[in-house]
Amino acid sequence: MSPEADTEPYFDLLDPFGENELQREKLQLKEGERREVAILFADVVGSTKLGVKLDPETYKSILDPLMKRFSRCISYYGGFVDKYMGDGIMALFGARRASEQDTERAVMAALKMITQLDWLNRKLASENTADAPELAVRIGINTGLVVVGKVGEEREGDFTVIGAAVNLAQRMETNAPNNGILLPHHAMQAVERFFEFDFFGRVQAKGFDEPIEAYRVLGQRSEKGQRWYRRKSVFIGRETELRTLEKAWQAVKVQAATGEQPKIIGIMGDAGLGKTRLVHEFLLQKEEPLVIQATTSSLVSSPLNLFVNLLESQFRIHPADEPAMRKSKLEEQIAYLGRDLDEDKRNELQGVIPLLGALLEIPYSDPRLKLSGTELITHLKLAICTAVYRILLDKSRSGKPVLLVLDDLHWMDEASEQVFRFLVQKLLLDKDSSLRESLLLLILYRKGYNPGLADGEEFLELELNPLTDTEINRLVIQSTRGLSISDVLMERLHKLSMGNPFYLEEWCNYLEDISAGDFSELPIPPNLNSLVLSRLDMLESSIRQLLQKASVIGQEFFVDILTWIEDKLYAPLDVSATLSQLEEQSFILRMLGFDYSAYFFKHITTRDVAYQTLLLENRATLHRLSAEAIEELYSERKQEFLFKLADHYHRAGIAPKAAIYLEQAARAAAKIYNNRDAIAHWEKLLKWRPSLAQESEPTEARILIELAELHLLIGNWDEAEGYLREAAQSANRPEDSFDQLRLKGTLSFRRGDFTGALEAWEACLKLASTPTQEAIAHGNLGIWHQHHKLWEQALAHHQTSLENAELASDSLRAARTLSNLGFMYMEQKEYPKAESFLQNCLDLAEANQYLQLQSIALGNLGLLRYRQHDPDAAMRYYERKWLLVDKIDDKAELIKVLGNIGNIHRDKGQHREALEFYRKVLAIKERLGNPLELAVTHSVIALELLALENPDEALIHIDKALELSAGTAKQYCEYLYYKAEILHSLHDTEKASSSNLQALEKAREIGFGAVIKSCEEFQKRLL
Repeated sequence: MSPEADTEPYFDLLDPFGENELQREKLQLKEGERREVAILFADVVGSTKLGVKLDPETYKSILDPLMKRFSRCISYYGGFVDKYMGDGIMALFGARRASEQDTERAVMAALKMITQLDWLNRKLASENTADAPELAVRIGINTGLVVVGKVGEEREGDFTVIGAAVNLAQRMETNAPNNGILLPHHAMQAVERFFEFDFFGRVQAKGFDEPIEAYRVLGQRSEKGQRWYRRKSVFIGRETELRTLEKAWQAVKVQAATGEQPKIIGIMGDAGLGKTRLVHEFLLQKEEPLVIQATTSSLVSSPLNLFVNLLESQFRIHPADEPAMRKSKLEEQIAYLGRDLDEDKRNELQGVIPLLGALLEIPYSDPRLKLSGTELITHLKLAICTAVYRILLDKSRSGKPVLLVLDDLHWMDEASEQVFRFLVQKLLLDKDSSLRESLLLLILYRKGYNPGLADGEEFLELELNPLTDTEINRLVIQSTRGLSISDVLMERLHKLSMGNPFYLEEWCNYLEDISAGDFSELPIPPNLNSLVLSRLDMLESSIRQLLQKASVIGQEFFVDILTWIEDKLYAPLDVSATLSQLEEQSFILRMLGFDYSAYFFKHITTRDVAYQTLLLENRATLHRLSAEAIEELYSERKQEFLFKLADHYHRAGIAPKAAIYLEQAARAAAKIYNNRDAIAHWEKLLKWRPSLAQESEPTEARILIELAELHLLIGNWDEAEGYLREAAQSANRPEDSFDQLRLKGTLSFRRGDFTGALEAWEACLKLASTPTQEAIAHGNLGIWHQHHKLWEQALAHHQTSLENAELASDSLRAARTLSNLGFMYMEQKEYPKAESFLQNCLDLAEANQYLQLQSIALGNLGLLRYRQHDPDAAMRYYERKWLLVDKIDDKAELIKVLGNIGNIHRDKGQHREALEFYRKVLAIKERLGNPLELAVTHSVIALELLALENPDEALIHIDKALELSAGTAKQYCEYLYYKAEILHSLHDTEKASSSNLQALEKAREIGFGAVIKSCEEFQKRLL
């Protein structure tokens, strides 16, 4: 081989775009983002036949203008053409800059394209171009998650979108009828309040397993329903604001322009805080007020669109109206407004018709319309002012007050702004205005917009604040009827919504569409995602990129970590300056009281949206860098960052590192009784287990056992059983088999399967090979014998357990055994002995911070006082226990303490308070699913309801108790007796006697003396 063969070719060395050695050490994130985008496909039908008949140049002269018109329709509504495909076109809405109405924009553009094609067909027909066939267009629209960015070589690729959502949009187009627009079900739902649809059918889409429901657009709705109509959402709070609006309205009603009440009220607040909803609820309280409402369009930035909307509303001009119909309505309405005017004023009003027609897309011939720029805008503004002024004057002639509502002023164009200020001055601020006394103006806008009205007697600004915690709870409960909202989920909804009603309702509505269970990482509802993303898209590219990187670090992030990451990437940003800009724009807030400079995202949803826009590959890279930054920057403090390290390496997909930190994080969480986080970490580790070396720790069986124990602790018995079943199949080490049997016995015991518990615990004892295992096995067997009142055997097991615990120097096991001995002596009414053991258990548990054992000891000491007829002392122990079990999320102990507190209230005759606690117990037991335990609580609730003289509801609960205890003779006959008492209180003597006799018969069969005696006494009372 020649020496030249080892020499690098000059071609590569001289590559002007090549990387140097220093650059190769840097990481470069891939270009592109994940986004929700509306995709439009349109295909012209009949163009092929037209092309065959015409000369190519003539054909091109027809098709090119059509494509240009289509393109203008798309750009007019904020989209852009992604590509032309012969006689077809693909357009995107929200790919480069999201808006809150991307799907709506796409449909509006599609409707406009069909009208433009209709114009072309008429033109072709009038020209009689070679008997040209009539052209048609098929349009398909879909909204969904795509990857946006360049495709191909870095410097040569075109910007486009990729994903299944694109394919589905194209399939909608191929199935659409001529001059029809098709959307799949989910896209239709997003805009159903703006457009009317009919069900087109199920279409087969390539790449999709099932046929897709398709809906055809019929046209715009004549009245666009607000979002709350769609879900029948509830209205919470805003009482103060409603009172303010009412006072101002009452002042207008009596036409007393005294200056005591404002004439203009500005309602200001962030998106979603309920500005429009507040006005809607206010109007619901009025009896047919004279209301004029208009909204600035966010879809288009056409001049004067706020007042065009007002005219369309007042003149009842519908977007679907034919041009002739629109023209007729305009001229009739103008004639009506001028009916009582003198000739000069009537002519002045007639003179605005061509200008209003231009704004309303009604063709007129007028020399003023040939003007352009500011001259034309000036004429249009004057025409608008004249028309709106006459509309308001006409309304006021009835003698009733008029309410003018102008919404979304923050989107106003400059021309609308000038008309608005002119009208405000002329109608309300001018002391000589004839409308001043009879008009109230409400203006709605987002925070940051300045209406230019100084605070004073004429103007009052109401700022809408987020809902309070109490209002959030009320809204969640009323918005999620039929769904079980746990405390964990409620807390999550508080954080996600930040008190914003729109955010909150979107999350609540979305819960119905996703499977119940783990709500720790809820997907962001599409409407909410679009709202937040539209704000992020307004940021400069570098600022937005840094926000995305910060979102990977977490809701709170240290500047040092972000700076470290930037230094590892190409073209690092100025972190300090960029963070300052994000802080100025209220995306992030500085955290105080930290050794290191730190920030947090003001809204958790902002962080989630920024994170979800990142490509999966970029996320993984940034998570790895975040973890490496922590390891390097805080090497001495890694324990403080266990949860972060576990999460970052897990999301980065680095199995060996993820496994190490996930196990440490799981054990650390369990140690502080953060059981749900511990479960989450073990579950993640379980998923990584197949990627790890077979001999690495922990084993699959050990992970399953840890999960089972945690689920058992928090009361998820079915989940615990499932994990134990899996562990039994994979356990091949004695210690794993021992713990699997130990937990199996505990679960069986709690479910009332005492035979199964005994078998499991006896098998445990046979496997025990260490003093600690001996202590555990004997302790459990002691509990079993104690429960069955086999005191001698129980005592022997407990003593052996204590000896082994002391031999192993196992203070935890020793404390447990002391507790068991104390409870056993209490059962035998040897109270001094019981107190001694229980107090020793409590002391040992407190000294070693065994929180679960502390709660058990406190509960047993409370029960001891209760049995000694000292309820106040018992309550003090129970209240301490309640605080602890809440902290460690121990459902079994929570049931006990709530039930015991209920018993104390019952004994004191405080039946309402007792009922409240028994209902809490019932709610927990319903999750656990033990029928016999549920039956007990239903019966207790029934008796409390009977004491509160509510026998009808009591009967429902006792019937439920009978249903649940049908297989247990002792409980069943006892509940039959209770039912007899309830029926007796309802004066149904015949049924009461029948139930009592059934109870008596069963009690005699099983020799249940207490019930026999009660039934016989009850029967005597009936006689």
